[in-house]
Amino acid sequence: MKTMFVKGLYLLVCWMFSFSLTAQTPVVIKPTPEELADNQTEVMTADLSLNGKQKQKVKEINLDYAKKMENFISEKTGWVEAFEAKISGLKAVLTNEQFQKWQLKRASWAGKIKEHLDIIHSTVSETDI
Repeated sequence: MKTMFVKGLYLLVCWMFSFSLTAQTPVVIKPTPEELADNQTEVMTADLSLNGKQKQKVKEINLDYAKKMENFISEKTGWVEAFEAKISGLKAVLTNEQFQKWQLKRASWAGKIKEHLDIIHSTVSETDI
């Protein structure tokens, strides 16, 4: 009888442990500022039909912005100034048509990100209850 109890207890502990393993959060690999800048530049090159000179300058602007945003994450200040610098840099490099197209794309991306964050927040708040 005692061995049945021990076996049952062992199975119960193993079963409970298996649930705790499935509840672990996945590991998120954070891209470097260089990777972020490269990816953003490639997307902008495709979307805005940038020439070689524009691509190089946009890449520099994106890298500068990505580095500033990395600092923002740790220091929690300066993101407005960083974004304004990015906008003025892009305005100087892009044509009026390209800049307007970028603004429309950026607004679209911002809307999608907001929707995604709203879904995440609603899911988190429902699970917290």
